[in-house]
Amino acid sequence: KTQAAFLRELEGQLIGPDPAAGVFHGSRFLHPGLDLALEFPSGWQTQNAATAVAAVSPRKDALVVLQSQGPPGDPRAAGAKFAQANGLVLQDASSQSPDGMQAFHALAEKQTQDGPLVLDLTWISHPKSMLRVSGISPQARYSAQASTFAAVSRSVSRLSAADRDGIHERRLRVVKASAGETL
Repeated sequence: KTQAAFLRELEGQLIGPDPAAGVFHGSRFLHPGLDLALEFPSGWQTQNAATAVAAVSPRKDALVVLQSQGPPGDPRAAGAKFAQANGLVLQDASSQSPDGMQAFHALAEKQTQDGPLVLDLTWISHPKSMLRVSGISPQARYSAQASTFAAVSRSVSRLSAADRDGIHERRLRVVKASAGETL
């Protein structure tokens, strides 16, 4: 390949994360394709993967995960389906409506080798997907994390105009350097 052909291939290449797959602005996660915004706790380590977006607490004693669980529908039915598929008993069930979307919240306990975990689960019938926000912590630490898990679930919303305006992709531009220019 010639240098010119190589440079033509570089032109327009995406640099960094693809905004279409969601981006973080600080602790706020924005996903333009789903028209979705979510606020993770400040100071938590976040990661956007292909099938989930997650945040882990600084002490690594709590995790919050956002995942899609199929098409939109009845969040209570989605919760029952998830519980049955995972051998969970849902407790303390309640209905919610973050940003006008129907939601169902429940707690479950899961036994592990390291002791019992509390699963703080919220299903949200978003217009494009059934979302599940899972807060997970050891049973002994749950009371310290419960309000944080609730805040994350309540923060789920559609993108605002300001959110949309703040999402930018970065693309590589190839330009010819002029004589005497430096980086």
